Amino acid sequence: MMASAFIDPSIVPLKISDSVAVAIDFFKEFSVRQLPVVQDNICIGILSLDEIDDELEDIPVLDFINLSYSFASTYDHIYEVMRAISEQSVTLFPIIDENNNYLGCITLASLFKNYVNCAAFSQPGSIVVLEMDKKNYSLAEIARIVESENKVILSSLLSSNTESDRLEITLKLNSAQIQNLLSTFERFGYNIKATFDEEDVKDTLKNRYESLMTYLNV
Repeated sequence: MMASAFIDPSIVPLKISDSVAVAIDFFKEFSVRQLPVVQDNICIGILSLDEIDDELEDIPVLDFINLSYSFASTYDHIYEVMRAISEQSVTLFPIIDENNNYLGCITLASLFKNYVNCAAFSQPGSIVVLEMDKKNYSLAEIARIVESENKVILSSLLSSNTESDRLEITLKLNSAQIQNLLSTFERFGYNIKATFDEEDVKDTLKNRYESLMTYLNV
């Protein structure tokens, strides 16, 4: 999952000659809080909505851009981009090629839409959430148990609290028939915190997707 696959083709970058009035229209149209400013196919900075207002509408955006900004290479993994977006609390991330040419940008909306379309989400199946002590975690053992029941792990997500010695492992499996697998997990001493069948998964993802799109005003 390379960064270039998540570029939002709808986002049009600003030019250094554009006015603040043009930028405000773009912010409203694309529902973002940052926009790239491009000259000769090179991203020279980022304009933030927080830096402008209607009273400045005749001034060029060049006067307000941030020249120190983060970007990703087309070959960077999307997980690195997701981490950077989270750490910097931005709604948009520019992508450049090996010659520093601007290729486009990733938005929160394009990130979410493309991510949920990956195989782990689109394939039917079920979700199992396991809880255990950190010292007992072994993905190899969990995979062996799943495979012993002729199931396949489509994706796994590990979550933990720095103040706790417990882990949660969320498994997306390729089958909705998991009762025997659950019994096997229990036989090996695993604590099954939650399970979701295919319809539960669809409803949950649909509700969360709609909530996020409403939040992003997309």
